[in-house]
Amino acid sequence: MQPSLFDQPIAPYAKGSHTSYKAARSLKLDQRQLKIQMYLMTLRINGPMTDPEIEACLGYPRQSICSIRNAAITCGLVRRGVEERKSRYGKDCATWQLTDAGMRQTA
Repeated sequence: MQPSLFDQPIAPYAKGSHTSYKAARSLKLDQRQLKIQMYLMTLRINGPMTDPEIEACLGYPRQSICSIRNAAITCGLVRRGVEERKSRYGKDCATWQLTDAGMRQTA
């Protein structure tokens, strides 16, 4: 069974404080779920995209884009596309696209 995309570590919290733990858990999951859904829907609407293209579209930091993508790959929702595109710096960038499971997740 593949891991759930939403089974991610929670935000830091004060050890020993149940209230702090609950607040960190709800905050982190709500924000993370929104970012994940936005990432997946962006690929659904636009088709295969590079990390810099997704970064420009969503306005998330590159670290967030890579973290979300890697989690989505682990869960079988995203895979490397066939096409490569040049970045604004002239470097080849891989495209990423939804798998069949990713398409079902965003339906």
